[in-house]
Amino acid sequence: MAKQFVKDAGTISTVIVASGETEVDAVTASGLAGNLNAPVLLTRSNRLPHNVARFIDENNVSTVIIVGGTSSVPDDIETTILGLGSKPKVNRVSGADRYETAARIGSELGGPNPTWCKSTQTAAILVNGGAEGRADAIVAGPLAYALGLPVLLTAADELPDSTADFLTDEKVERVVIIGGESAVSADIEDHLVEIVGVTSTVRYRGPNAAATSVKIAKDVMLGDCADAVSTNKDMVALVNRDATSDGIAAAPTLGRGPGNSGPVPILLVGDELPAEVSDYLSSTVEVRDGNKTHLKIVAIGGKAVVSEAVMEAAVDAAKTSPELTATINIDAAPTGVSKYIKGGAPASLGGLKAAQANDTASSPPDPDPCPNAVTKTKLVGDYTCQFRVTFSDNVKLPEDGDDTDAVIGDSESELRGTVADPTMYYLNGRRLEGEADGATGDQEKVTVRKLVFTADRTVTITLSHHLDAGDVIMVCPDSDCKIGTKKDMRKLQKAELELPAVTPVRDTAAPQIEIIAVPGLSYFDVIVREPNIGFNELGSTSSGTLTLKDTAAQMDALGSKVNEFIKITGATIPANAAIGAGTAGRLPTPRTIKVSASNSTQPAAVAGDGMVRMRFDVMVENKNPVDRRTDQFGPSASDAVDTSKLRAGDVITVRSGAVRDTGNRLSLSKQFTVPQVKTSPGAKYRSSGALEIERVSMGEHVHNKQATALIGPSGSEVLTIAAHSWGVAAGAAGNGWKIFGYDDRRDGEASSDAFDIDVDVDKLNQRISYTVSDVKPRKSINRVATIEDLATALFNNDDFRANFGVTWVGANRDREQPLGPTSPAGVSFGATTETKGTTQVGVVVKFNAAITALTGTSGTDLAYDIAPKFPGAPGVTDTTADAPDDLSVSPTAATEFPTDMVYIRYTSDSMSELPARTGFRVIAAGLVTGYHDDTVRRLYGCTGDTVASCADASGAQAAAQLVAIGAANAVTNARYILTSLYLNSAIPPRN
Repeated sequence: MAKQFVKDAGTISTVIVASGETEVDAVTASGLAGNLNAPVLLTRSNRLPHNVARFIDENNVSTVIIVGGTSSVPDDIETTILGLGSKPKVNRVSGADRYETAARIGSELGGPNPTWCKSTQTAAILVNGGAEGRADAIVAGPLAYALGLPVLLTAADELPDSTADFLTDEKVERVVIIGGESAVSADIEDHLVEIVGVTSTVRYRGPNAAATSVKIAKDVMLGDCADAVSTNKDMVALVNRDATSDGIAAAPTLGRGPGNSGPVPILLVGDELPAEVSDYLSSTVEVRDGNKTHLKIVAIGGKAVVSEAVMEAAVDAAKTSPELTATINIDAAPTGVSKYIKGGAPASLGGLKAAQANDTASSPPDPDPCPNAVTKTKLVGDYTCQFRVTFSDNVKLPEDGDDTDAVIGDSESELRGTVADPTMYYLNGRRLEGEADGATGDQEKVTVRKLVFTADRTVTITLSHHLDAGDVIMVCPDSDCKIGTKKDMRKLQKAELELPAVTPVRDTAAPQIEIIAVPGLSYFDVIVREPNIGFNELGSTSSGTLTLKDTAAQMDALGSKVNEFIKITGATIPANAAIGAGTAGRLPTPRTIKVSASNSTQPAAVAGDGMVRMRFDVMVENKNPVDRRTDQFGPSASDAVDTSKLRAGDVITVRSGAVRDTGNRLSLSKQFTVPQVKTSPGAKYRSSGALEIERVSMGEHVHNKQATALIGPSGSEVLTIAAHSWGVAAGAAGNGWKIFGYDDRRDGEASSDAFDIDVDVDKLNQRISYTVSDVKPRKSINRVATIEDLATALFNNDDFRANFGVTWVGANRDREQPLGPTSPAGVSFGATTETKGTTQVGVVVKFNAAITALTGTSGTDLAYDIAPKFPGAPGVTDTTADAPDDLSVSPTAATEFPTDMVYIRYTSDSMSELPARTGFRVIAAGLVTGYHDDTVRRLYGCTGDTVASCADASGAQAAAQLVAIGAANAVTNARYILTSLYLNSAIPPRN
């Protein structure tokens, strides 16, 4: 308690030391503590506790006041204090007995006599000096500290002379008696006026100690004296009525109020929460003068004196709004960001106005929102230059400010005191500003470039610099920060984030190389899968993106030697006597093939983290012509085959080390033999097998839009209940939920009696229900239950808060609408297209060979076969307004072919419409097109040079005939039976 006192007071020079065993002297020290701005420390009778000694030394205390005689605080203790390192001066205040000691402590107050609250009457507090008065003295402690009042002691039936003399000598006009007549008799009260000469007395009492503490809290600290001492209306302290020492030590700290928040009333408890305290807490208000409040309950002492059960009972009994909190989030800097950044001067505060208050953008922040952030060269930090602050309730925007006639952003003063004010946010203890003032040398001032408020109560702040591990972000560290809407009386709770050290994700995998090549094409593709590319010998690395050099000269100049890292071995061509003697074609000579750097191009980018695709043209240096009868490919009108393109049997090798990642791990050697094209089964010509599906894989469900429901009278709905993206009602699953409201009060919506709102979340049946009922015994609170009360009750339900959130509709939110029942049918989530939740999933179809095109409408036929219930599929009714646009198939650009994989993204407001992991379905033939020779194919069993002549009825193989085969005869995929999809969480529902 003393450490908290110092934290609030700043520095101290004096402490009060009293016995923690006899305690009778210490209970009267709270007024002196207030007069001296000093905490009260307790000591044992046989030794000074080491932590008390250390506190005195560490705070360099210059004066120690000992209260009590040597029987309670022996001379040895005083000697020990005098010998401490801080060498404090020690004064002792004591008398012949407890009564005289209390009077002498009162005399030490000095200066003008303290008065009672706002009156001009000098005053003193009087309690019983026996054990029965200890609890009363504890309750008086914070008030005595705040007013600097002496606390005097008396016997139950006789006023001690020392007490009477003090009252006479100090000309005390009013005596405040705490306790019933069994503690301070009526005769003593009469004696004070008739004999001692006190002008007036006032007594505060209850049937027991707990009731007396409620009386002091309610009638004095929050009543007659509230304005005089600026009582903290939003906090109470629980003290065990038998734990006198806890109450003594707490009095100065509670008298000042944690964080200098004002005196805090003490409520006395026991092993259970007394009924009087419970009733008082249940009568506290959630809304005061139309504004939200938040009552904080502080327990003084360990769980042995204020048990968890007592604390929980107090919290349950208290009527209070949820506390106003703020959560700070920030992203680590993306990998591959340039290590140095430059840019122009940051915007002034006035320049922020266009982005504030009414910005409803909900898209995620740019992964690197500040590539041009700083005014001078500066190293990029561990984090981006952007952080987000999300508030737990609606907060004050410029239009909610005190100057209601001002236009948003007309002046910087319009922003002050709202969440759009950049100076409300702190970095490393310094306020952020909207403009750079006096930045010199390397000591640049971090400033705000942009501030955006979005509809989910989130403020996104973009700074002029990247942030580093160890930086501390705070939101309004001022203890009196009130930023709720409508002059919300709640103070923002501590919001602070120290950026932790960034632990780099260990990349233990070397870069992976894939090669896609098709016979008959003059190019091939190399795919690199590596999120952290360091260097690429096949091209260049610029800002993390791979590109090809335009010419061989550029490649050499930049140190890239493609033909050293890519080797192509041409297939051996058989000798061909038919072409003629003396030609090179007679020899079985392999062709010489290289990468044609000057013609190499980069295809369209393929979506996907860590995946880069490069295209290389080939150049055949010795085009050995061959007889078309001996080859699968050849021109349709010449005996000599053009072998300048890739052929089945060509071998492409990418050597190890072609690509290195940032950890200097090298890609392994990758070899790929160009296969023959796949052909339809049952063909009359040479076949290498059918074009087939190898595997269909599905990613995890991603809930990209959450279902919402609106609460309020028809046409005036004001409360939005939205499902979280991670709960049981996420995405499309939320569309089946309903809200049912019941009103069991005798007077219904018109009731102004105290009420309870019970909330239940039924996950199995997808129901949220609330019931409004009367509190018994009935008592009026002079207001009706409102929709804002429902919002509070929902938020306080753990199951609801784990799966749903609440926000308000529109700028002019009428939260005070009376709360009543819903219609018997309930309120549905996703009642309109705009309020429906949707879920996405990505699917990858892998083929056993490269394909060249998708049939149907951008491949939707394939997608519908995989998800036959999806809107737009044959025989399925279109239930959504924007289907089939919900379906996206990629790749669709020709530059992305050849490929052996097709990516499909599904988006639906119904989970049943999305692809299922298991279940029988048929993927039809002819949905994708494979590659073909586009020239001639060798046919068997033909009697002529046309396809029609190839009906081989007898099955006998006739002489070889060659028939021209055009693109119209391109091979397509075979029919495929699908019973299950492989789960692959690495597949995202990307665009």
